[in-house]
Amino acid sequence: MKGTVTKKGTKWYIVVDVGFDERGKRKQKWFSGFKTKKEAEAKLVEILQQLNTGTYVDSKNMKVADYLEKWLQDYAKHKVAPKTYRSYHDTVHIHLNPKIGHYKLEKLSPTIIQSYYTWCIENTELSNTSINYNHKILKQALNQAVKWQLLIRNPCLAVEPPKKEKHKVEVLNEEEINKLLDACKDEVIYLPIFLAITTGMRRGEIAGLEWKNVDFKENMLYVEKALQRIDGELQLVAPKTQKSNRPVALFDSVVAALKNHKKQQRKNRKALGDDCIINDFVCTWEDGRIIDPDYISNAFNRLTKKLDIPKRRFHDLRHTHATLLLKEGVHPKVVSERLGHSQISITLDIYSHVIPSMQKDAVEKIKDKFAR
Repeated sequence: MKGTVTKKGTKWYIVVDVGFDERGKRKQKWFSGFKTKKEAEAKLVEILQQLNTGTYVDSKNMKVADYLEKWLQDYAKHKVAPKTYRSYHDTVHIHLNPKIGHYKLEKLSPTIIQSYYTWCIENTELSNTSINYNHKILKQALNQAVKWQLLIRNPCLAVEPPKKEKHKVEVLNEEEINKLLDACKDEVIYLPIFLAITTGMRRGEIAGLEWKNVDFKENMLYVEKALQRIDGELQLVAPKTQKSNRPVALFDSVVAALKNHKKQQRKNRKALGDDCIINDFVCTWEDGRIIDPDYISNAFNRLTKKLDIPKRRFHDLRHTHATLLLKEGVHPKVVSERLGHSQISITLDIYSHVIPSMQKDAVEKIKDKFAR
C-alpha cells in the first residue's frame, strides 16, 4: 500500500492507493480534514500500517449496529464485569440497534439521538432512568469510537437525555424488622435477611460470602466476591466496584448467629454424609446447595406479603441498615465504607432524607453552648 498527503485550500488530505477496480483503474481513498501537513503525515503512517495488517476499519460504510457490536466484543467484554457486559449487550440489542442501528456511524447526529430519546418517552414504558442508561452506554461506546479515530467527535455530547427519576428509599421500621426475623427464624432465608439488616451487604455479596472471609477473632467479615447468575449459571464475580471490596465490622449478635449457623452446617454434613454437598459458602441449604440470589429476593417478597408488611425489596434491607446507623449519629463516612459506596457523596445523596433529622439532633445537643 502506498499513500501521500496533498493540500487543498487550507486543509491537508491523505490519498491512499487501495488497489484496482475491475477495469484495471487505480482506486484511491481520500481522508480529509487535517490542519497541518505534519498531522496528515502522522495519520498516513497509521492508516498504512492498519491497511497492511488488515486492521483498518472503514467507518464511512460502517453502520451504528456494526460498530456497537465491535465495541461490545473488542472493548466492553474485556473491560467490565460479566453481569455489566450482559446489561450492555442487552441494551444494545434490545433498545439501541433496533432504532438507530441502521444509520451510518459517521452520519449519526445529535438530532437523531435526541429524536430517539423522545421516541422512547412517547412510545415505550422505559423510565427516564432507563433512557439515561441507554444514553450512558451509547456515549461510552461513541467515546471509544473517537479514540479509535472512527469519529471526529461524539454526537452524544450535544444531546440532553431526560432527567433521572430519583428512587425513593424505602425502609422497614423496628416492628417490621422484628416481625420478619421472628417469622423466618427456622427458615433458610433467615440468615440472609439478618445479614442484610445488620451489615448492609448486597444480595449477591451475602449469597457469595464464604467462611474463609469471616474472621471470628476480630469479629469482621470481608466482602471479596458476589454470587450472580450469568448466562443461566451461578458464578462468583468481583463486587460491584473497587470500594465494594471491603471489611465489615460485626455486631456481637451477628457473630453469635454465624457461629451457630456454622455448627448447624457441620451437623447437617455429618447427618447427610455423602449426600451433602461440601463447599465453603456461608448461606446454603441443609444439603449444602448454594442459595440462588433470586431465591433470596423471591422468598423475601413472599414473606413480606404473608406478614402484611408494606411492599419492600430485599435491597431495602440495605437501605434500612444505613438509615438506622445514620439516625444513631454514625458518621456518613463510616456508613459509606460499610456499604461499599465508591464515594461518600453517593451515600449522602441516597440518604438525604435522614440528614434533616441529624441536623436537628446536632442542634439540640449544642444549643445550650450558644444560649445568651
